[in-house]
Amino acid sequence: MTPSQRSTTQRGMVIAMSLSAVIGLAACSHAEREVVLEQGRIEWGECDEYPDDDTVECGTLTVPLDYTRPEGETIDLALIRFPAQSARPEGLFLSNPGGPGESGIDFTYYSSSDLISSLGLENFDVVGFDPRGIDRSGGLKCESDAEIDRHVFMDYTPDDDTEQAIYDEWMEADDACVTKYGDSLKHYSTANTARDMEMIRIAMGFEQIDYLGISYGTYLGAVYATMYPDNVHAMFLDAAYDPQGDSPEQEWLTQAVGFEESFDAWIAWCEDTPDECAFSSDDVRQGWFDLEKQLDIDPIKLDDGRFVNASVLDTATSSAMYVRSDWPILADALAEGRDGRGTMLMRMADSWTGRDEDGVFDSSYDAYSVIQCASGDVQDAPDDPEALLEELQTKAPWYSRDITIDDLDESYCSFEPGTLVAIEALTDAPIVVLGGTNDPATPIRWS
Repeated sequence: MTPSQRSTTQRGMVIAMSLSAVIGLAACSHAEREVVLEQGRIEWGECDEYPDDDTVECGTLTVPLDYTRPEGETIDLALIRFPAQSARPEGLFLSNPGGPGESGIDFTYYSSSDLISSLGLENFDVVGFDPRGIDRSGGLKCESDAEIDRHVFMDYTPDDDTEQAIYDEWMEADDACVTKYGDSLKHYSTANTARDMEMIRIAMGFEQIDYLGISYGTYLGAVYATMYPDNVHAMFLDAAYDPQGDSPEQEWLTQAVGFEESFDAWIAWCEDTPDECAFSSDDVRQGWFDLEKQLDIDPIKLDDGRFVNASVLDTATSSAMYVRSDWPILADALAEGRDGRGTMLMRMADSWTGRDEDGVFDSSYDAYSVIQCASGDVQDAPDDPEALLEELQTKAPWYSRDITIDDLDESYCSFEPGTLVAIEALTDAPIVVLGGTNDPATPIRWS
């Protein structure tokens, strides 16, 4: 999950579509051509968030919420651009850092220097965007920050009346996203985000795009290449995610085993390098479970009134499994927790859930599940839940310790899921797919 982002109001001169953008309309459907002719302007100007950076521009592009009704409700997509250093750009470079729910603007801004120099993009327009429903692009936020704070780390096994009341409140409440956004949730799909990318291409006047996708962004790129195969110049799909073709058992086991192996590797590192691991002992695994039990029974109360409980511990630990450089940070946080101090654990958990130090959550908290459901990216119920649970507990005992039969048999979607786009990228463009052997979130079998 990303750090918290802020909405921003972009300013600047309105630039009309160029002739080349109009020529590019030929590649689109009739509805999309009409949308672009009517709305296809990008307002480029100074970035309010980065007022002292004259190397970057920010802008907006208006797109339909529902592409079958282009004359209806719209979304303003927020964009950021590092203009090509040449008078005439060689191409358009787009990217998506994953999630679904992460900000493409933040990723592009903070990664631009490395991207441009390492990929040779000096003469490209390097453009980032927050996808629909994310932060600056109509970010989906279904509850207040106080309501999210009350439920995000609640105890799912209540030990007292207070914890039981919070749990009951959560169980009995209507779905906040459906209550606030209603039927519009179905339009926040990966397919519509791919259509938004096409609108960006057209509005900027390029015949094709170059694209970098990471994690979920690899699926978004593959969907774009399936829908617009002639408009891809090249793609690099890093840490590939493939939601199609897996059985329910494979869907559950792939990430479960991946995180289990990462947790085992972290334990081995901690025990083998006590000088680097502040939580080291003869039995680090047992030490972790002892701390989990301790925090479940007696959570640590912080100065802001929040509690560091077993749920915070679990979130902080899982977040550190992605990157090896986070292992020492996790060890320090666990050592503090063992000593009755929980600030580091809460900071790690907050970062994972998109909460900043002022208590403001970004849109990733709600957008993740909405986008997956709208995209049809949901797990089917297994034929034999009991057998799957037994296999999970055998192959991934730490990861699956709290999983129940009900978890395996229920859909988390609060509205009718969309239809998954089947990937069939019939293009001659080079598309490179990369996977890593120790990646827990997007294991190499998907690549």
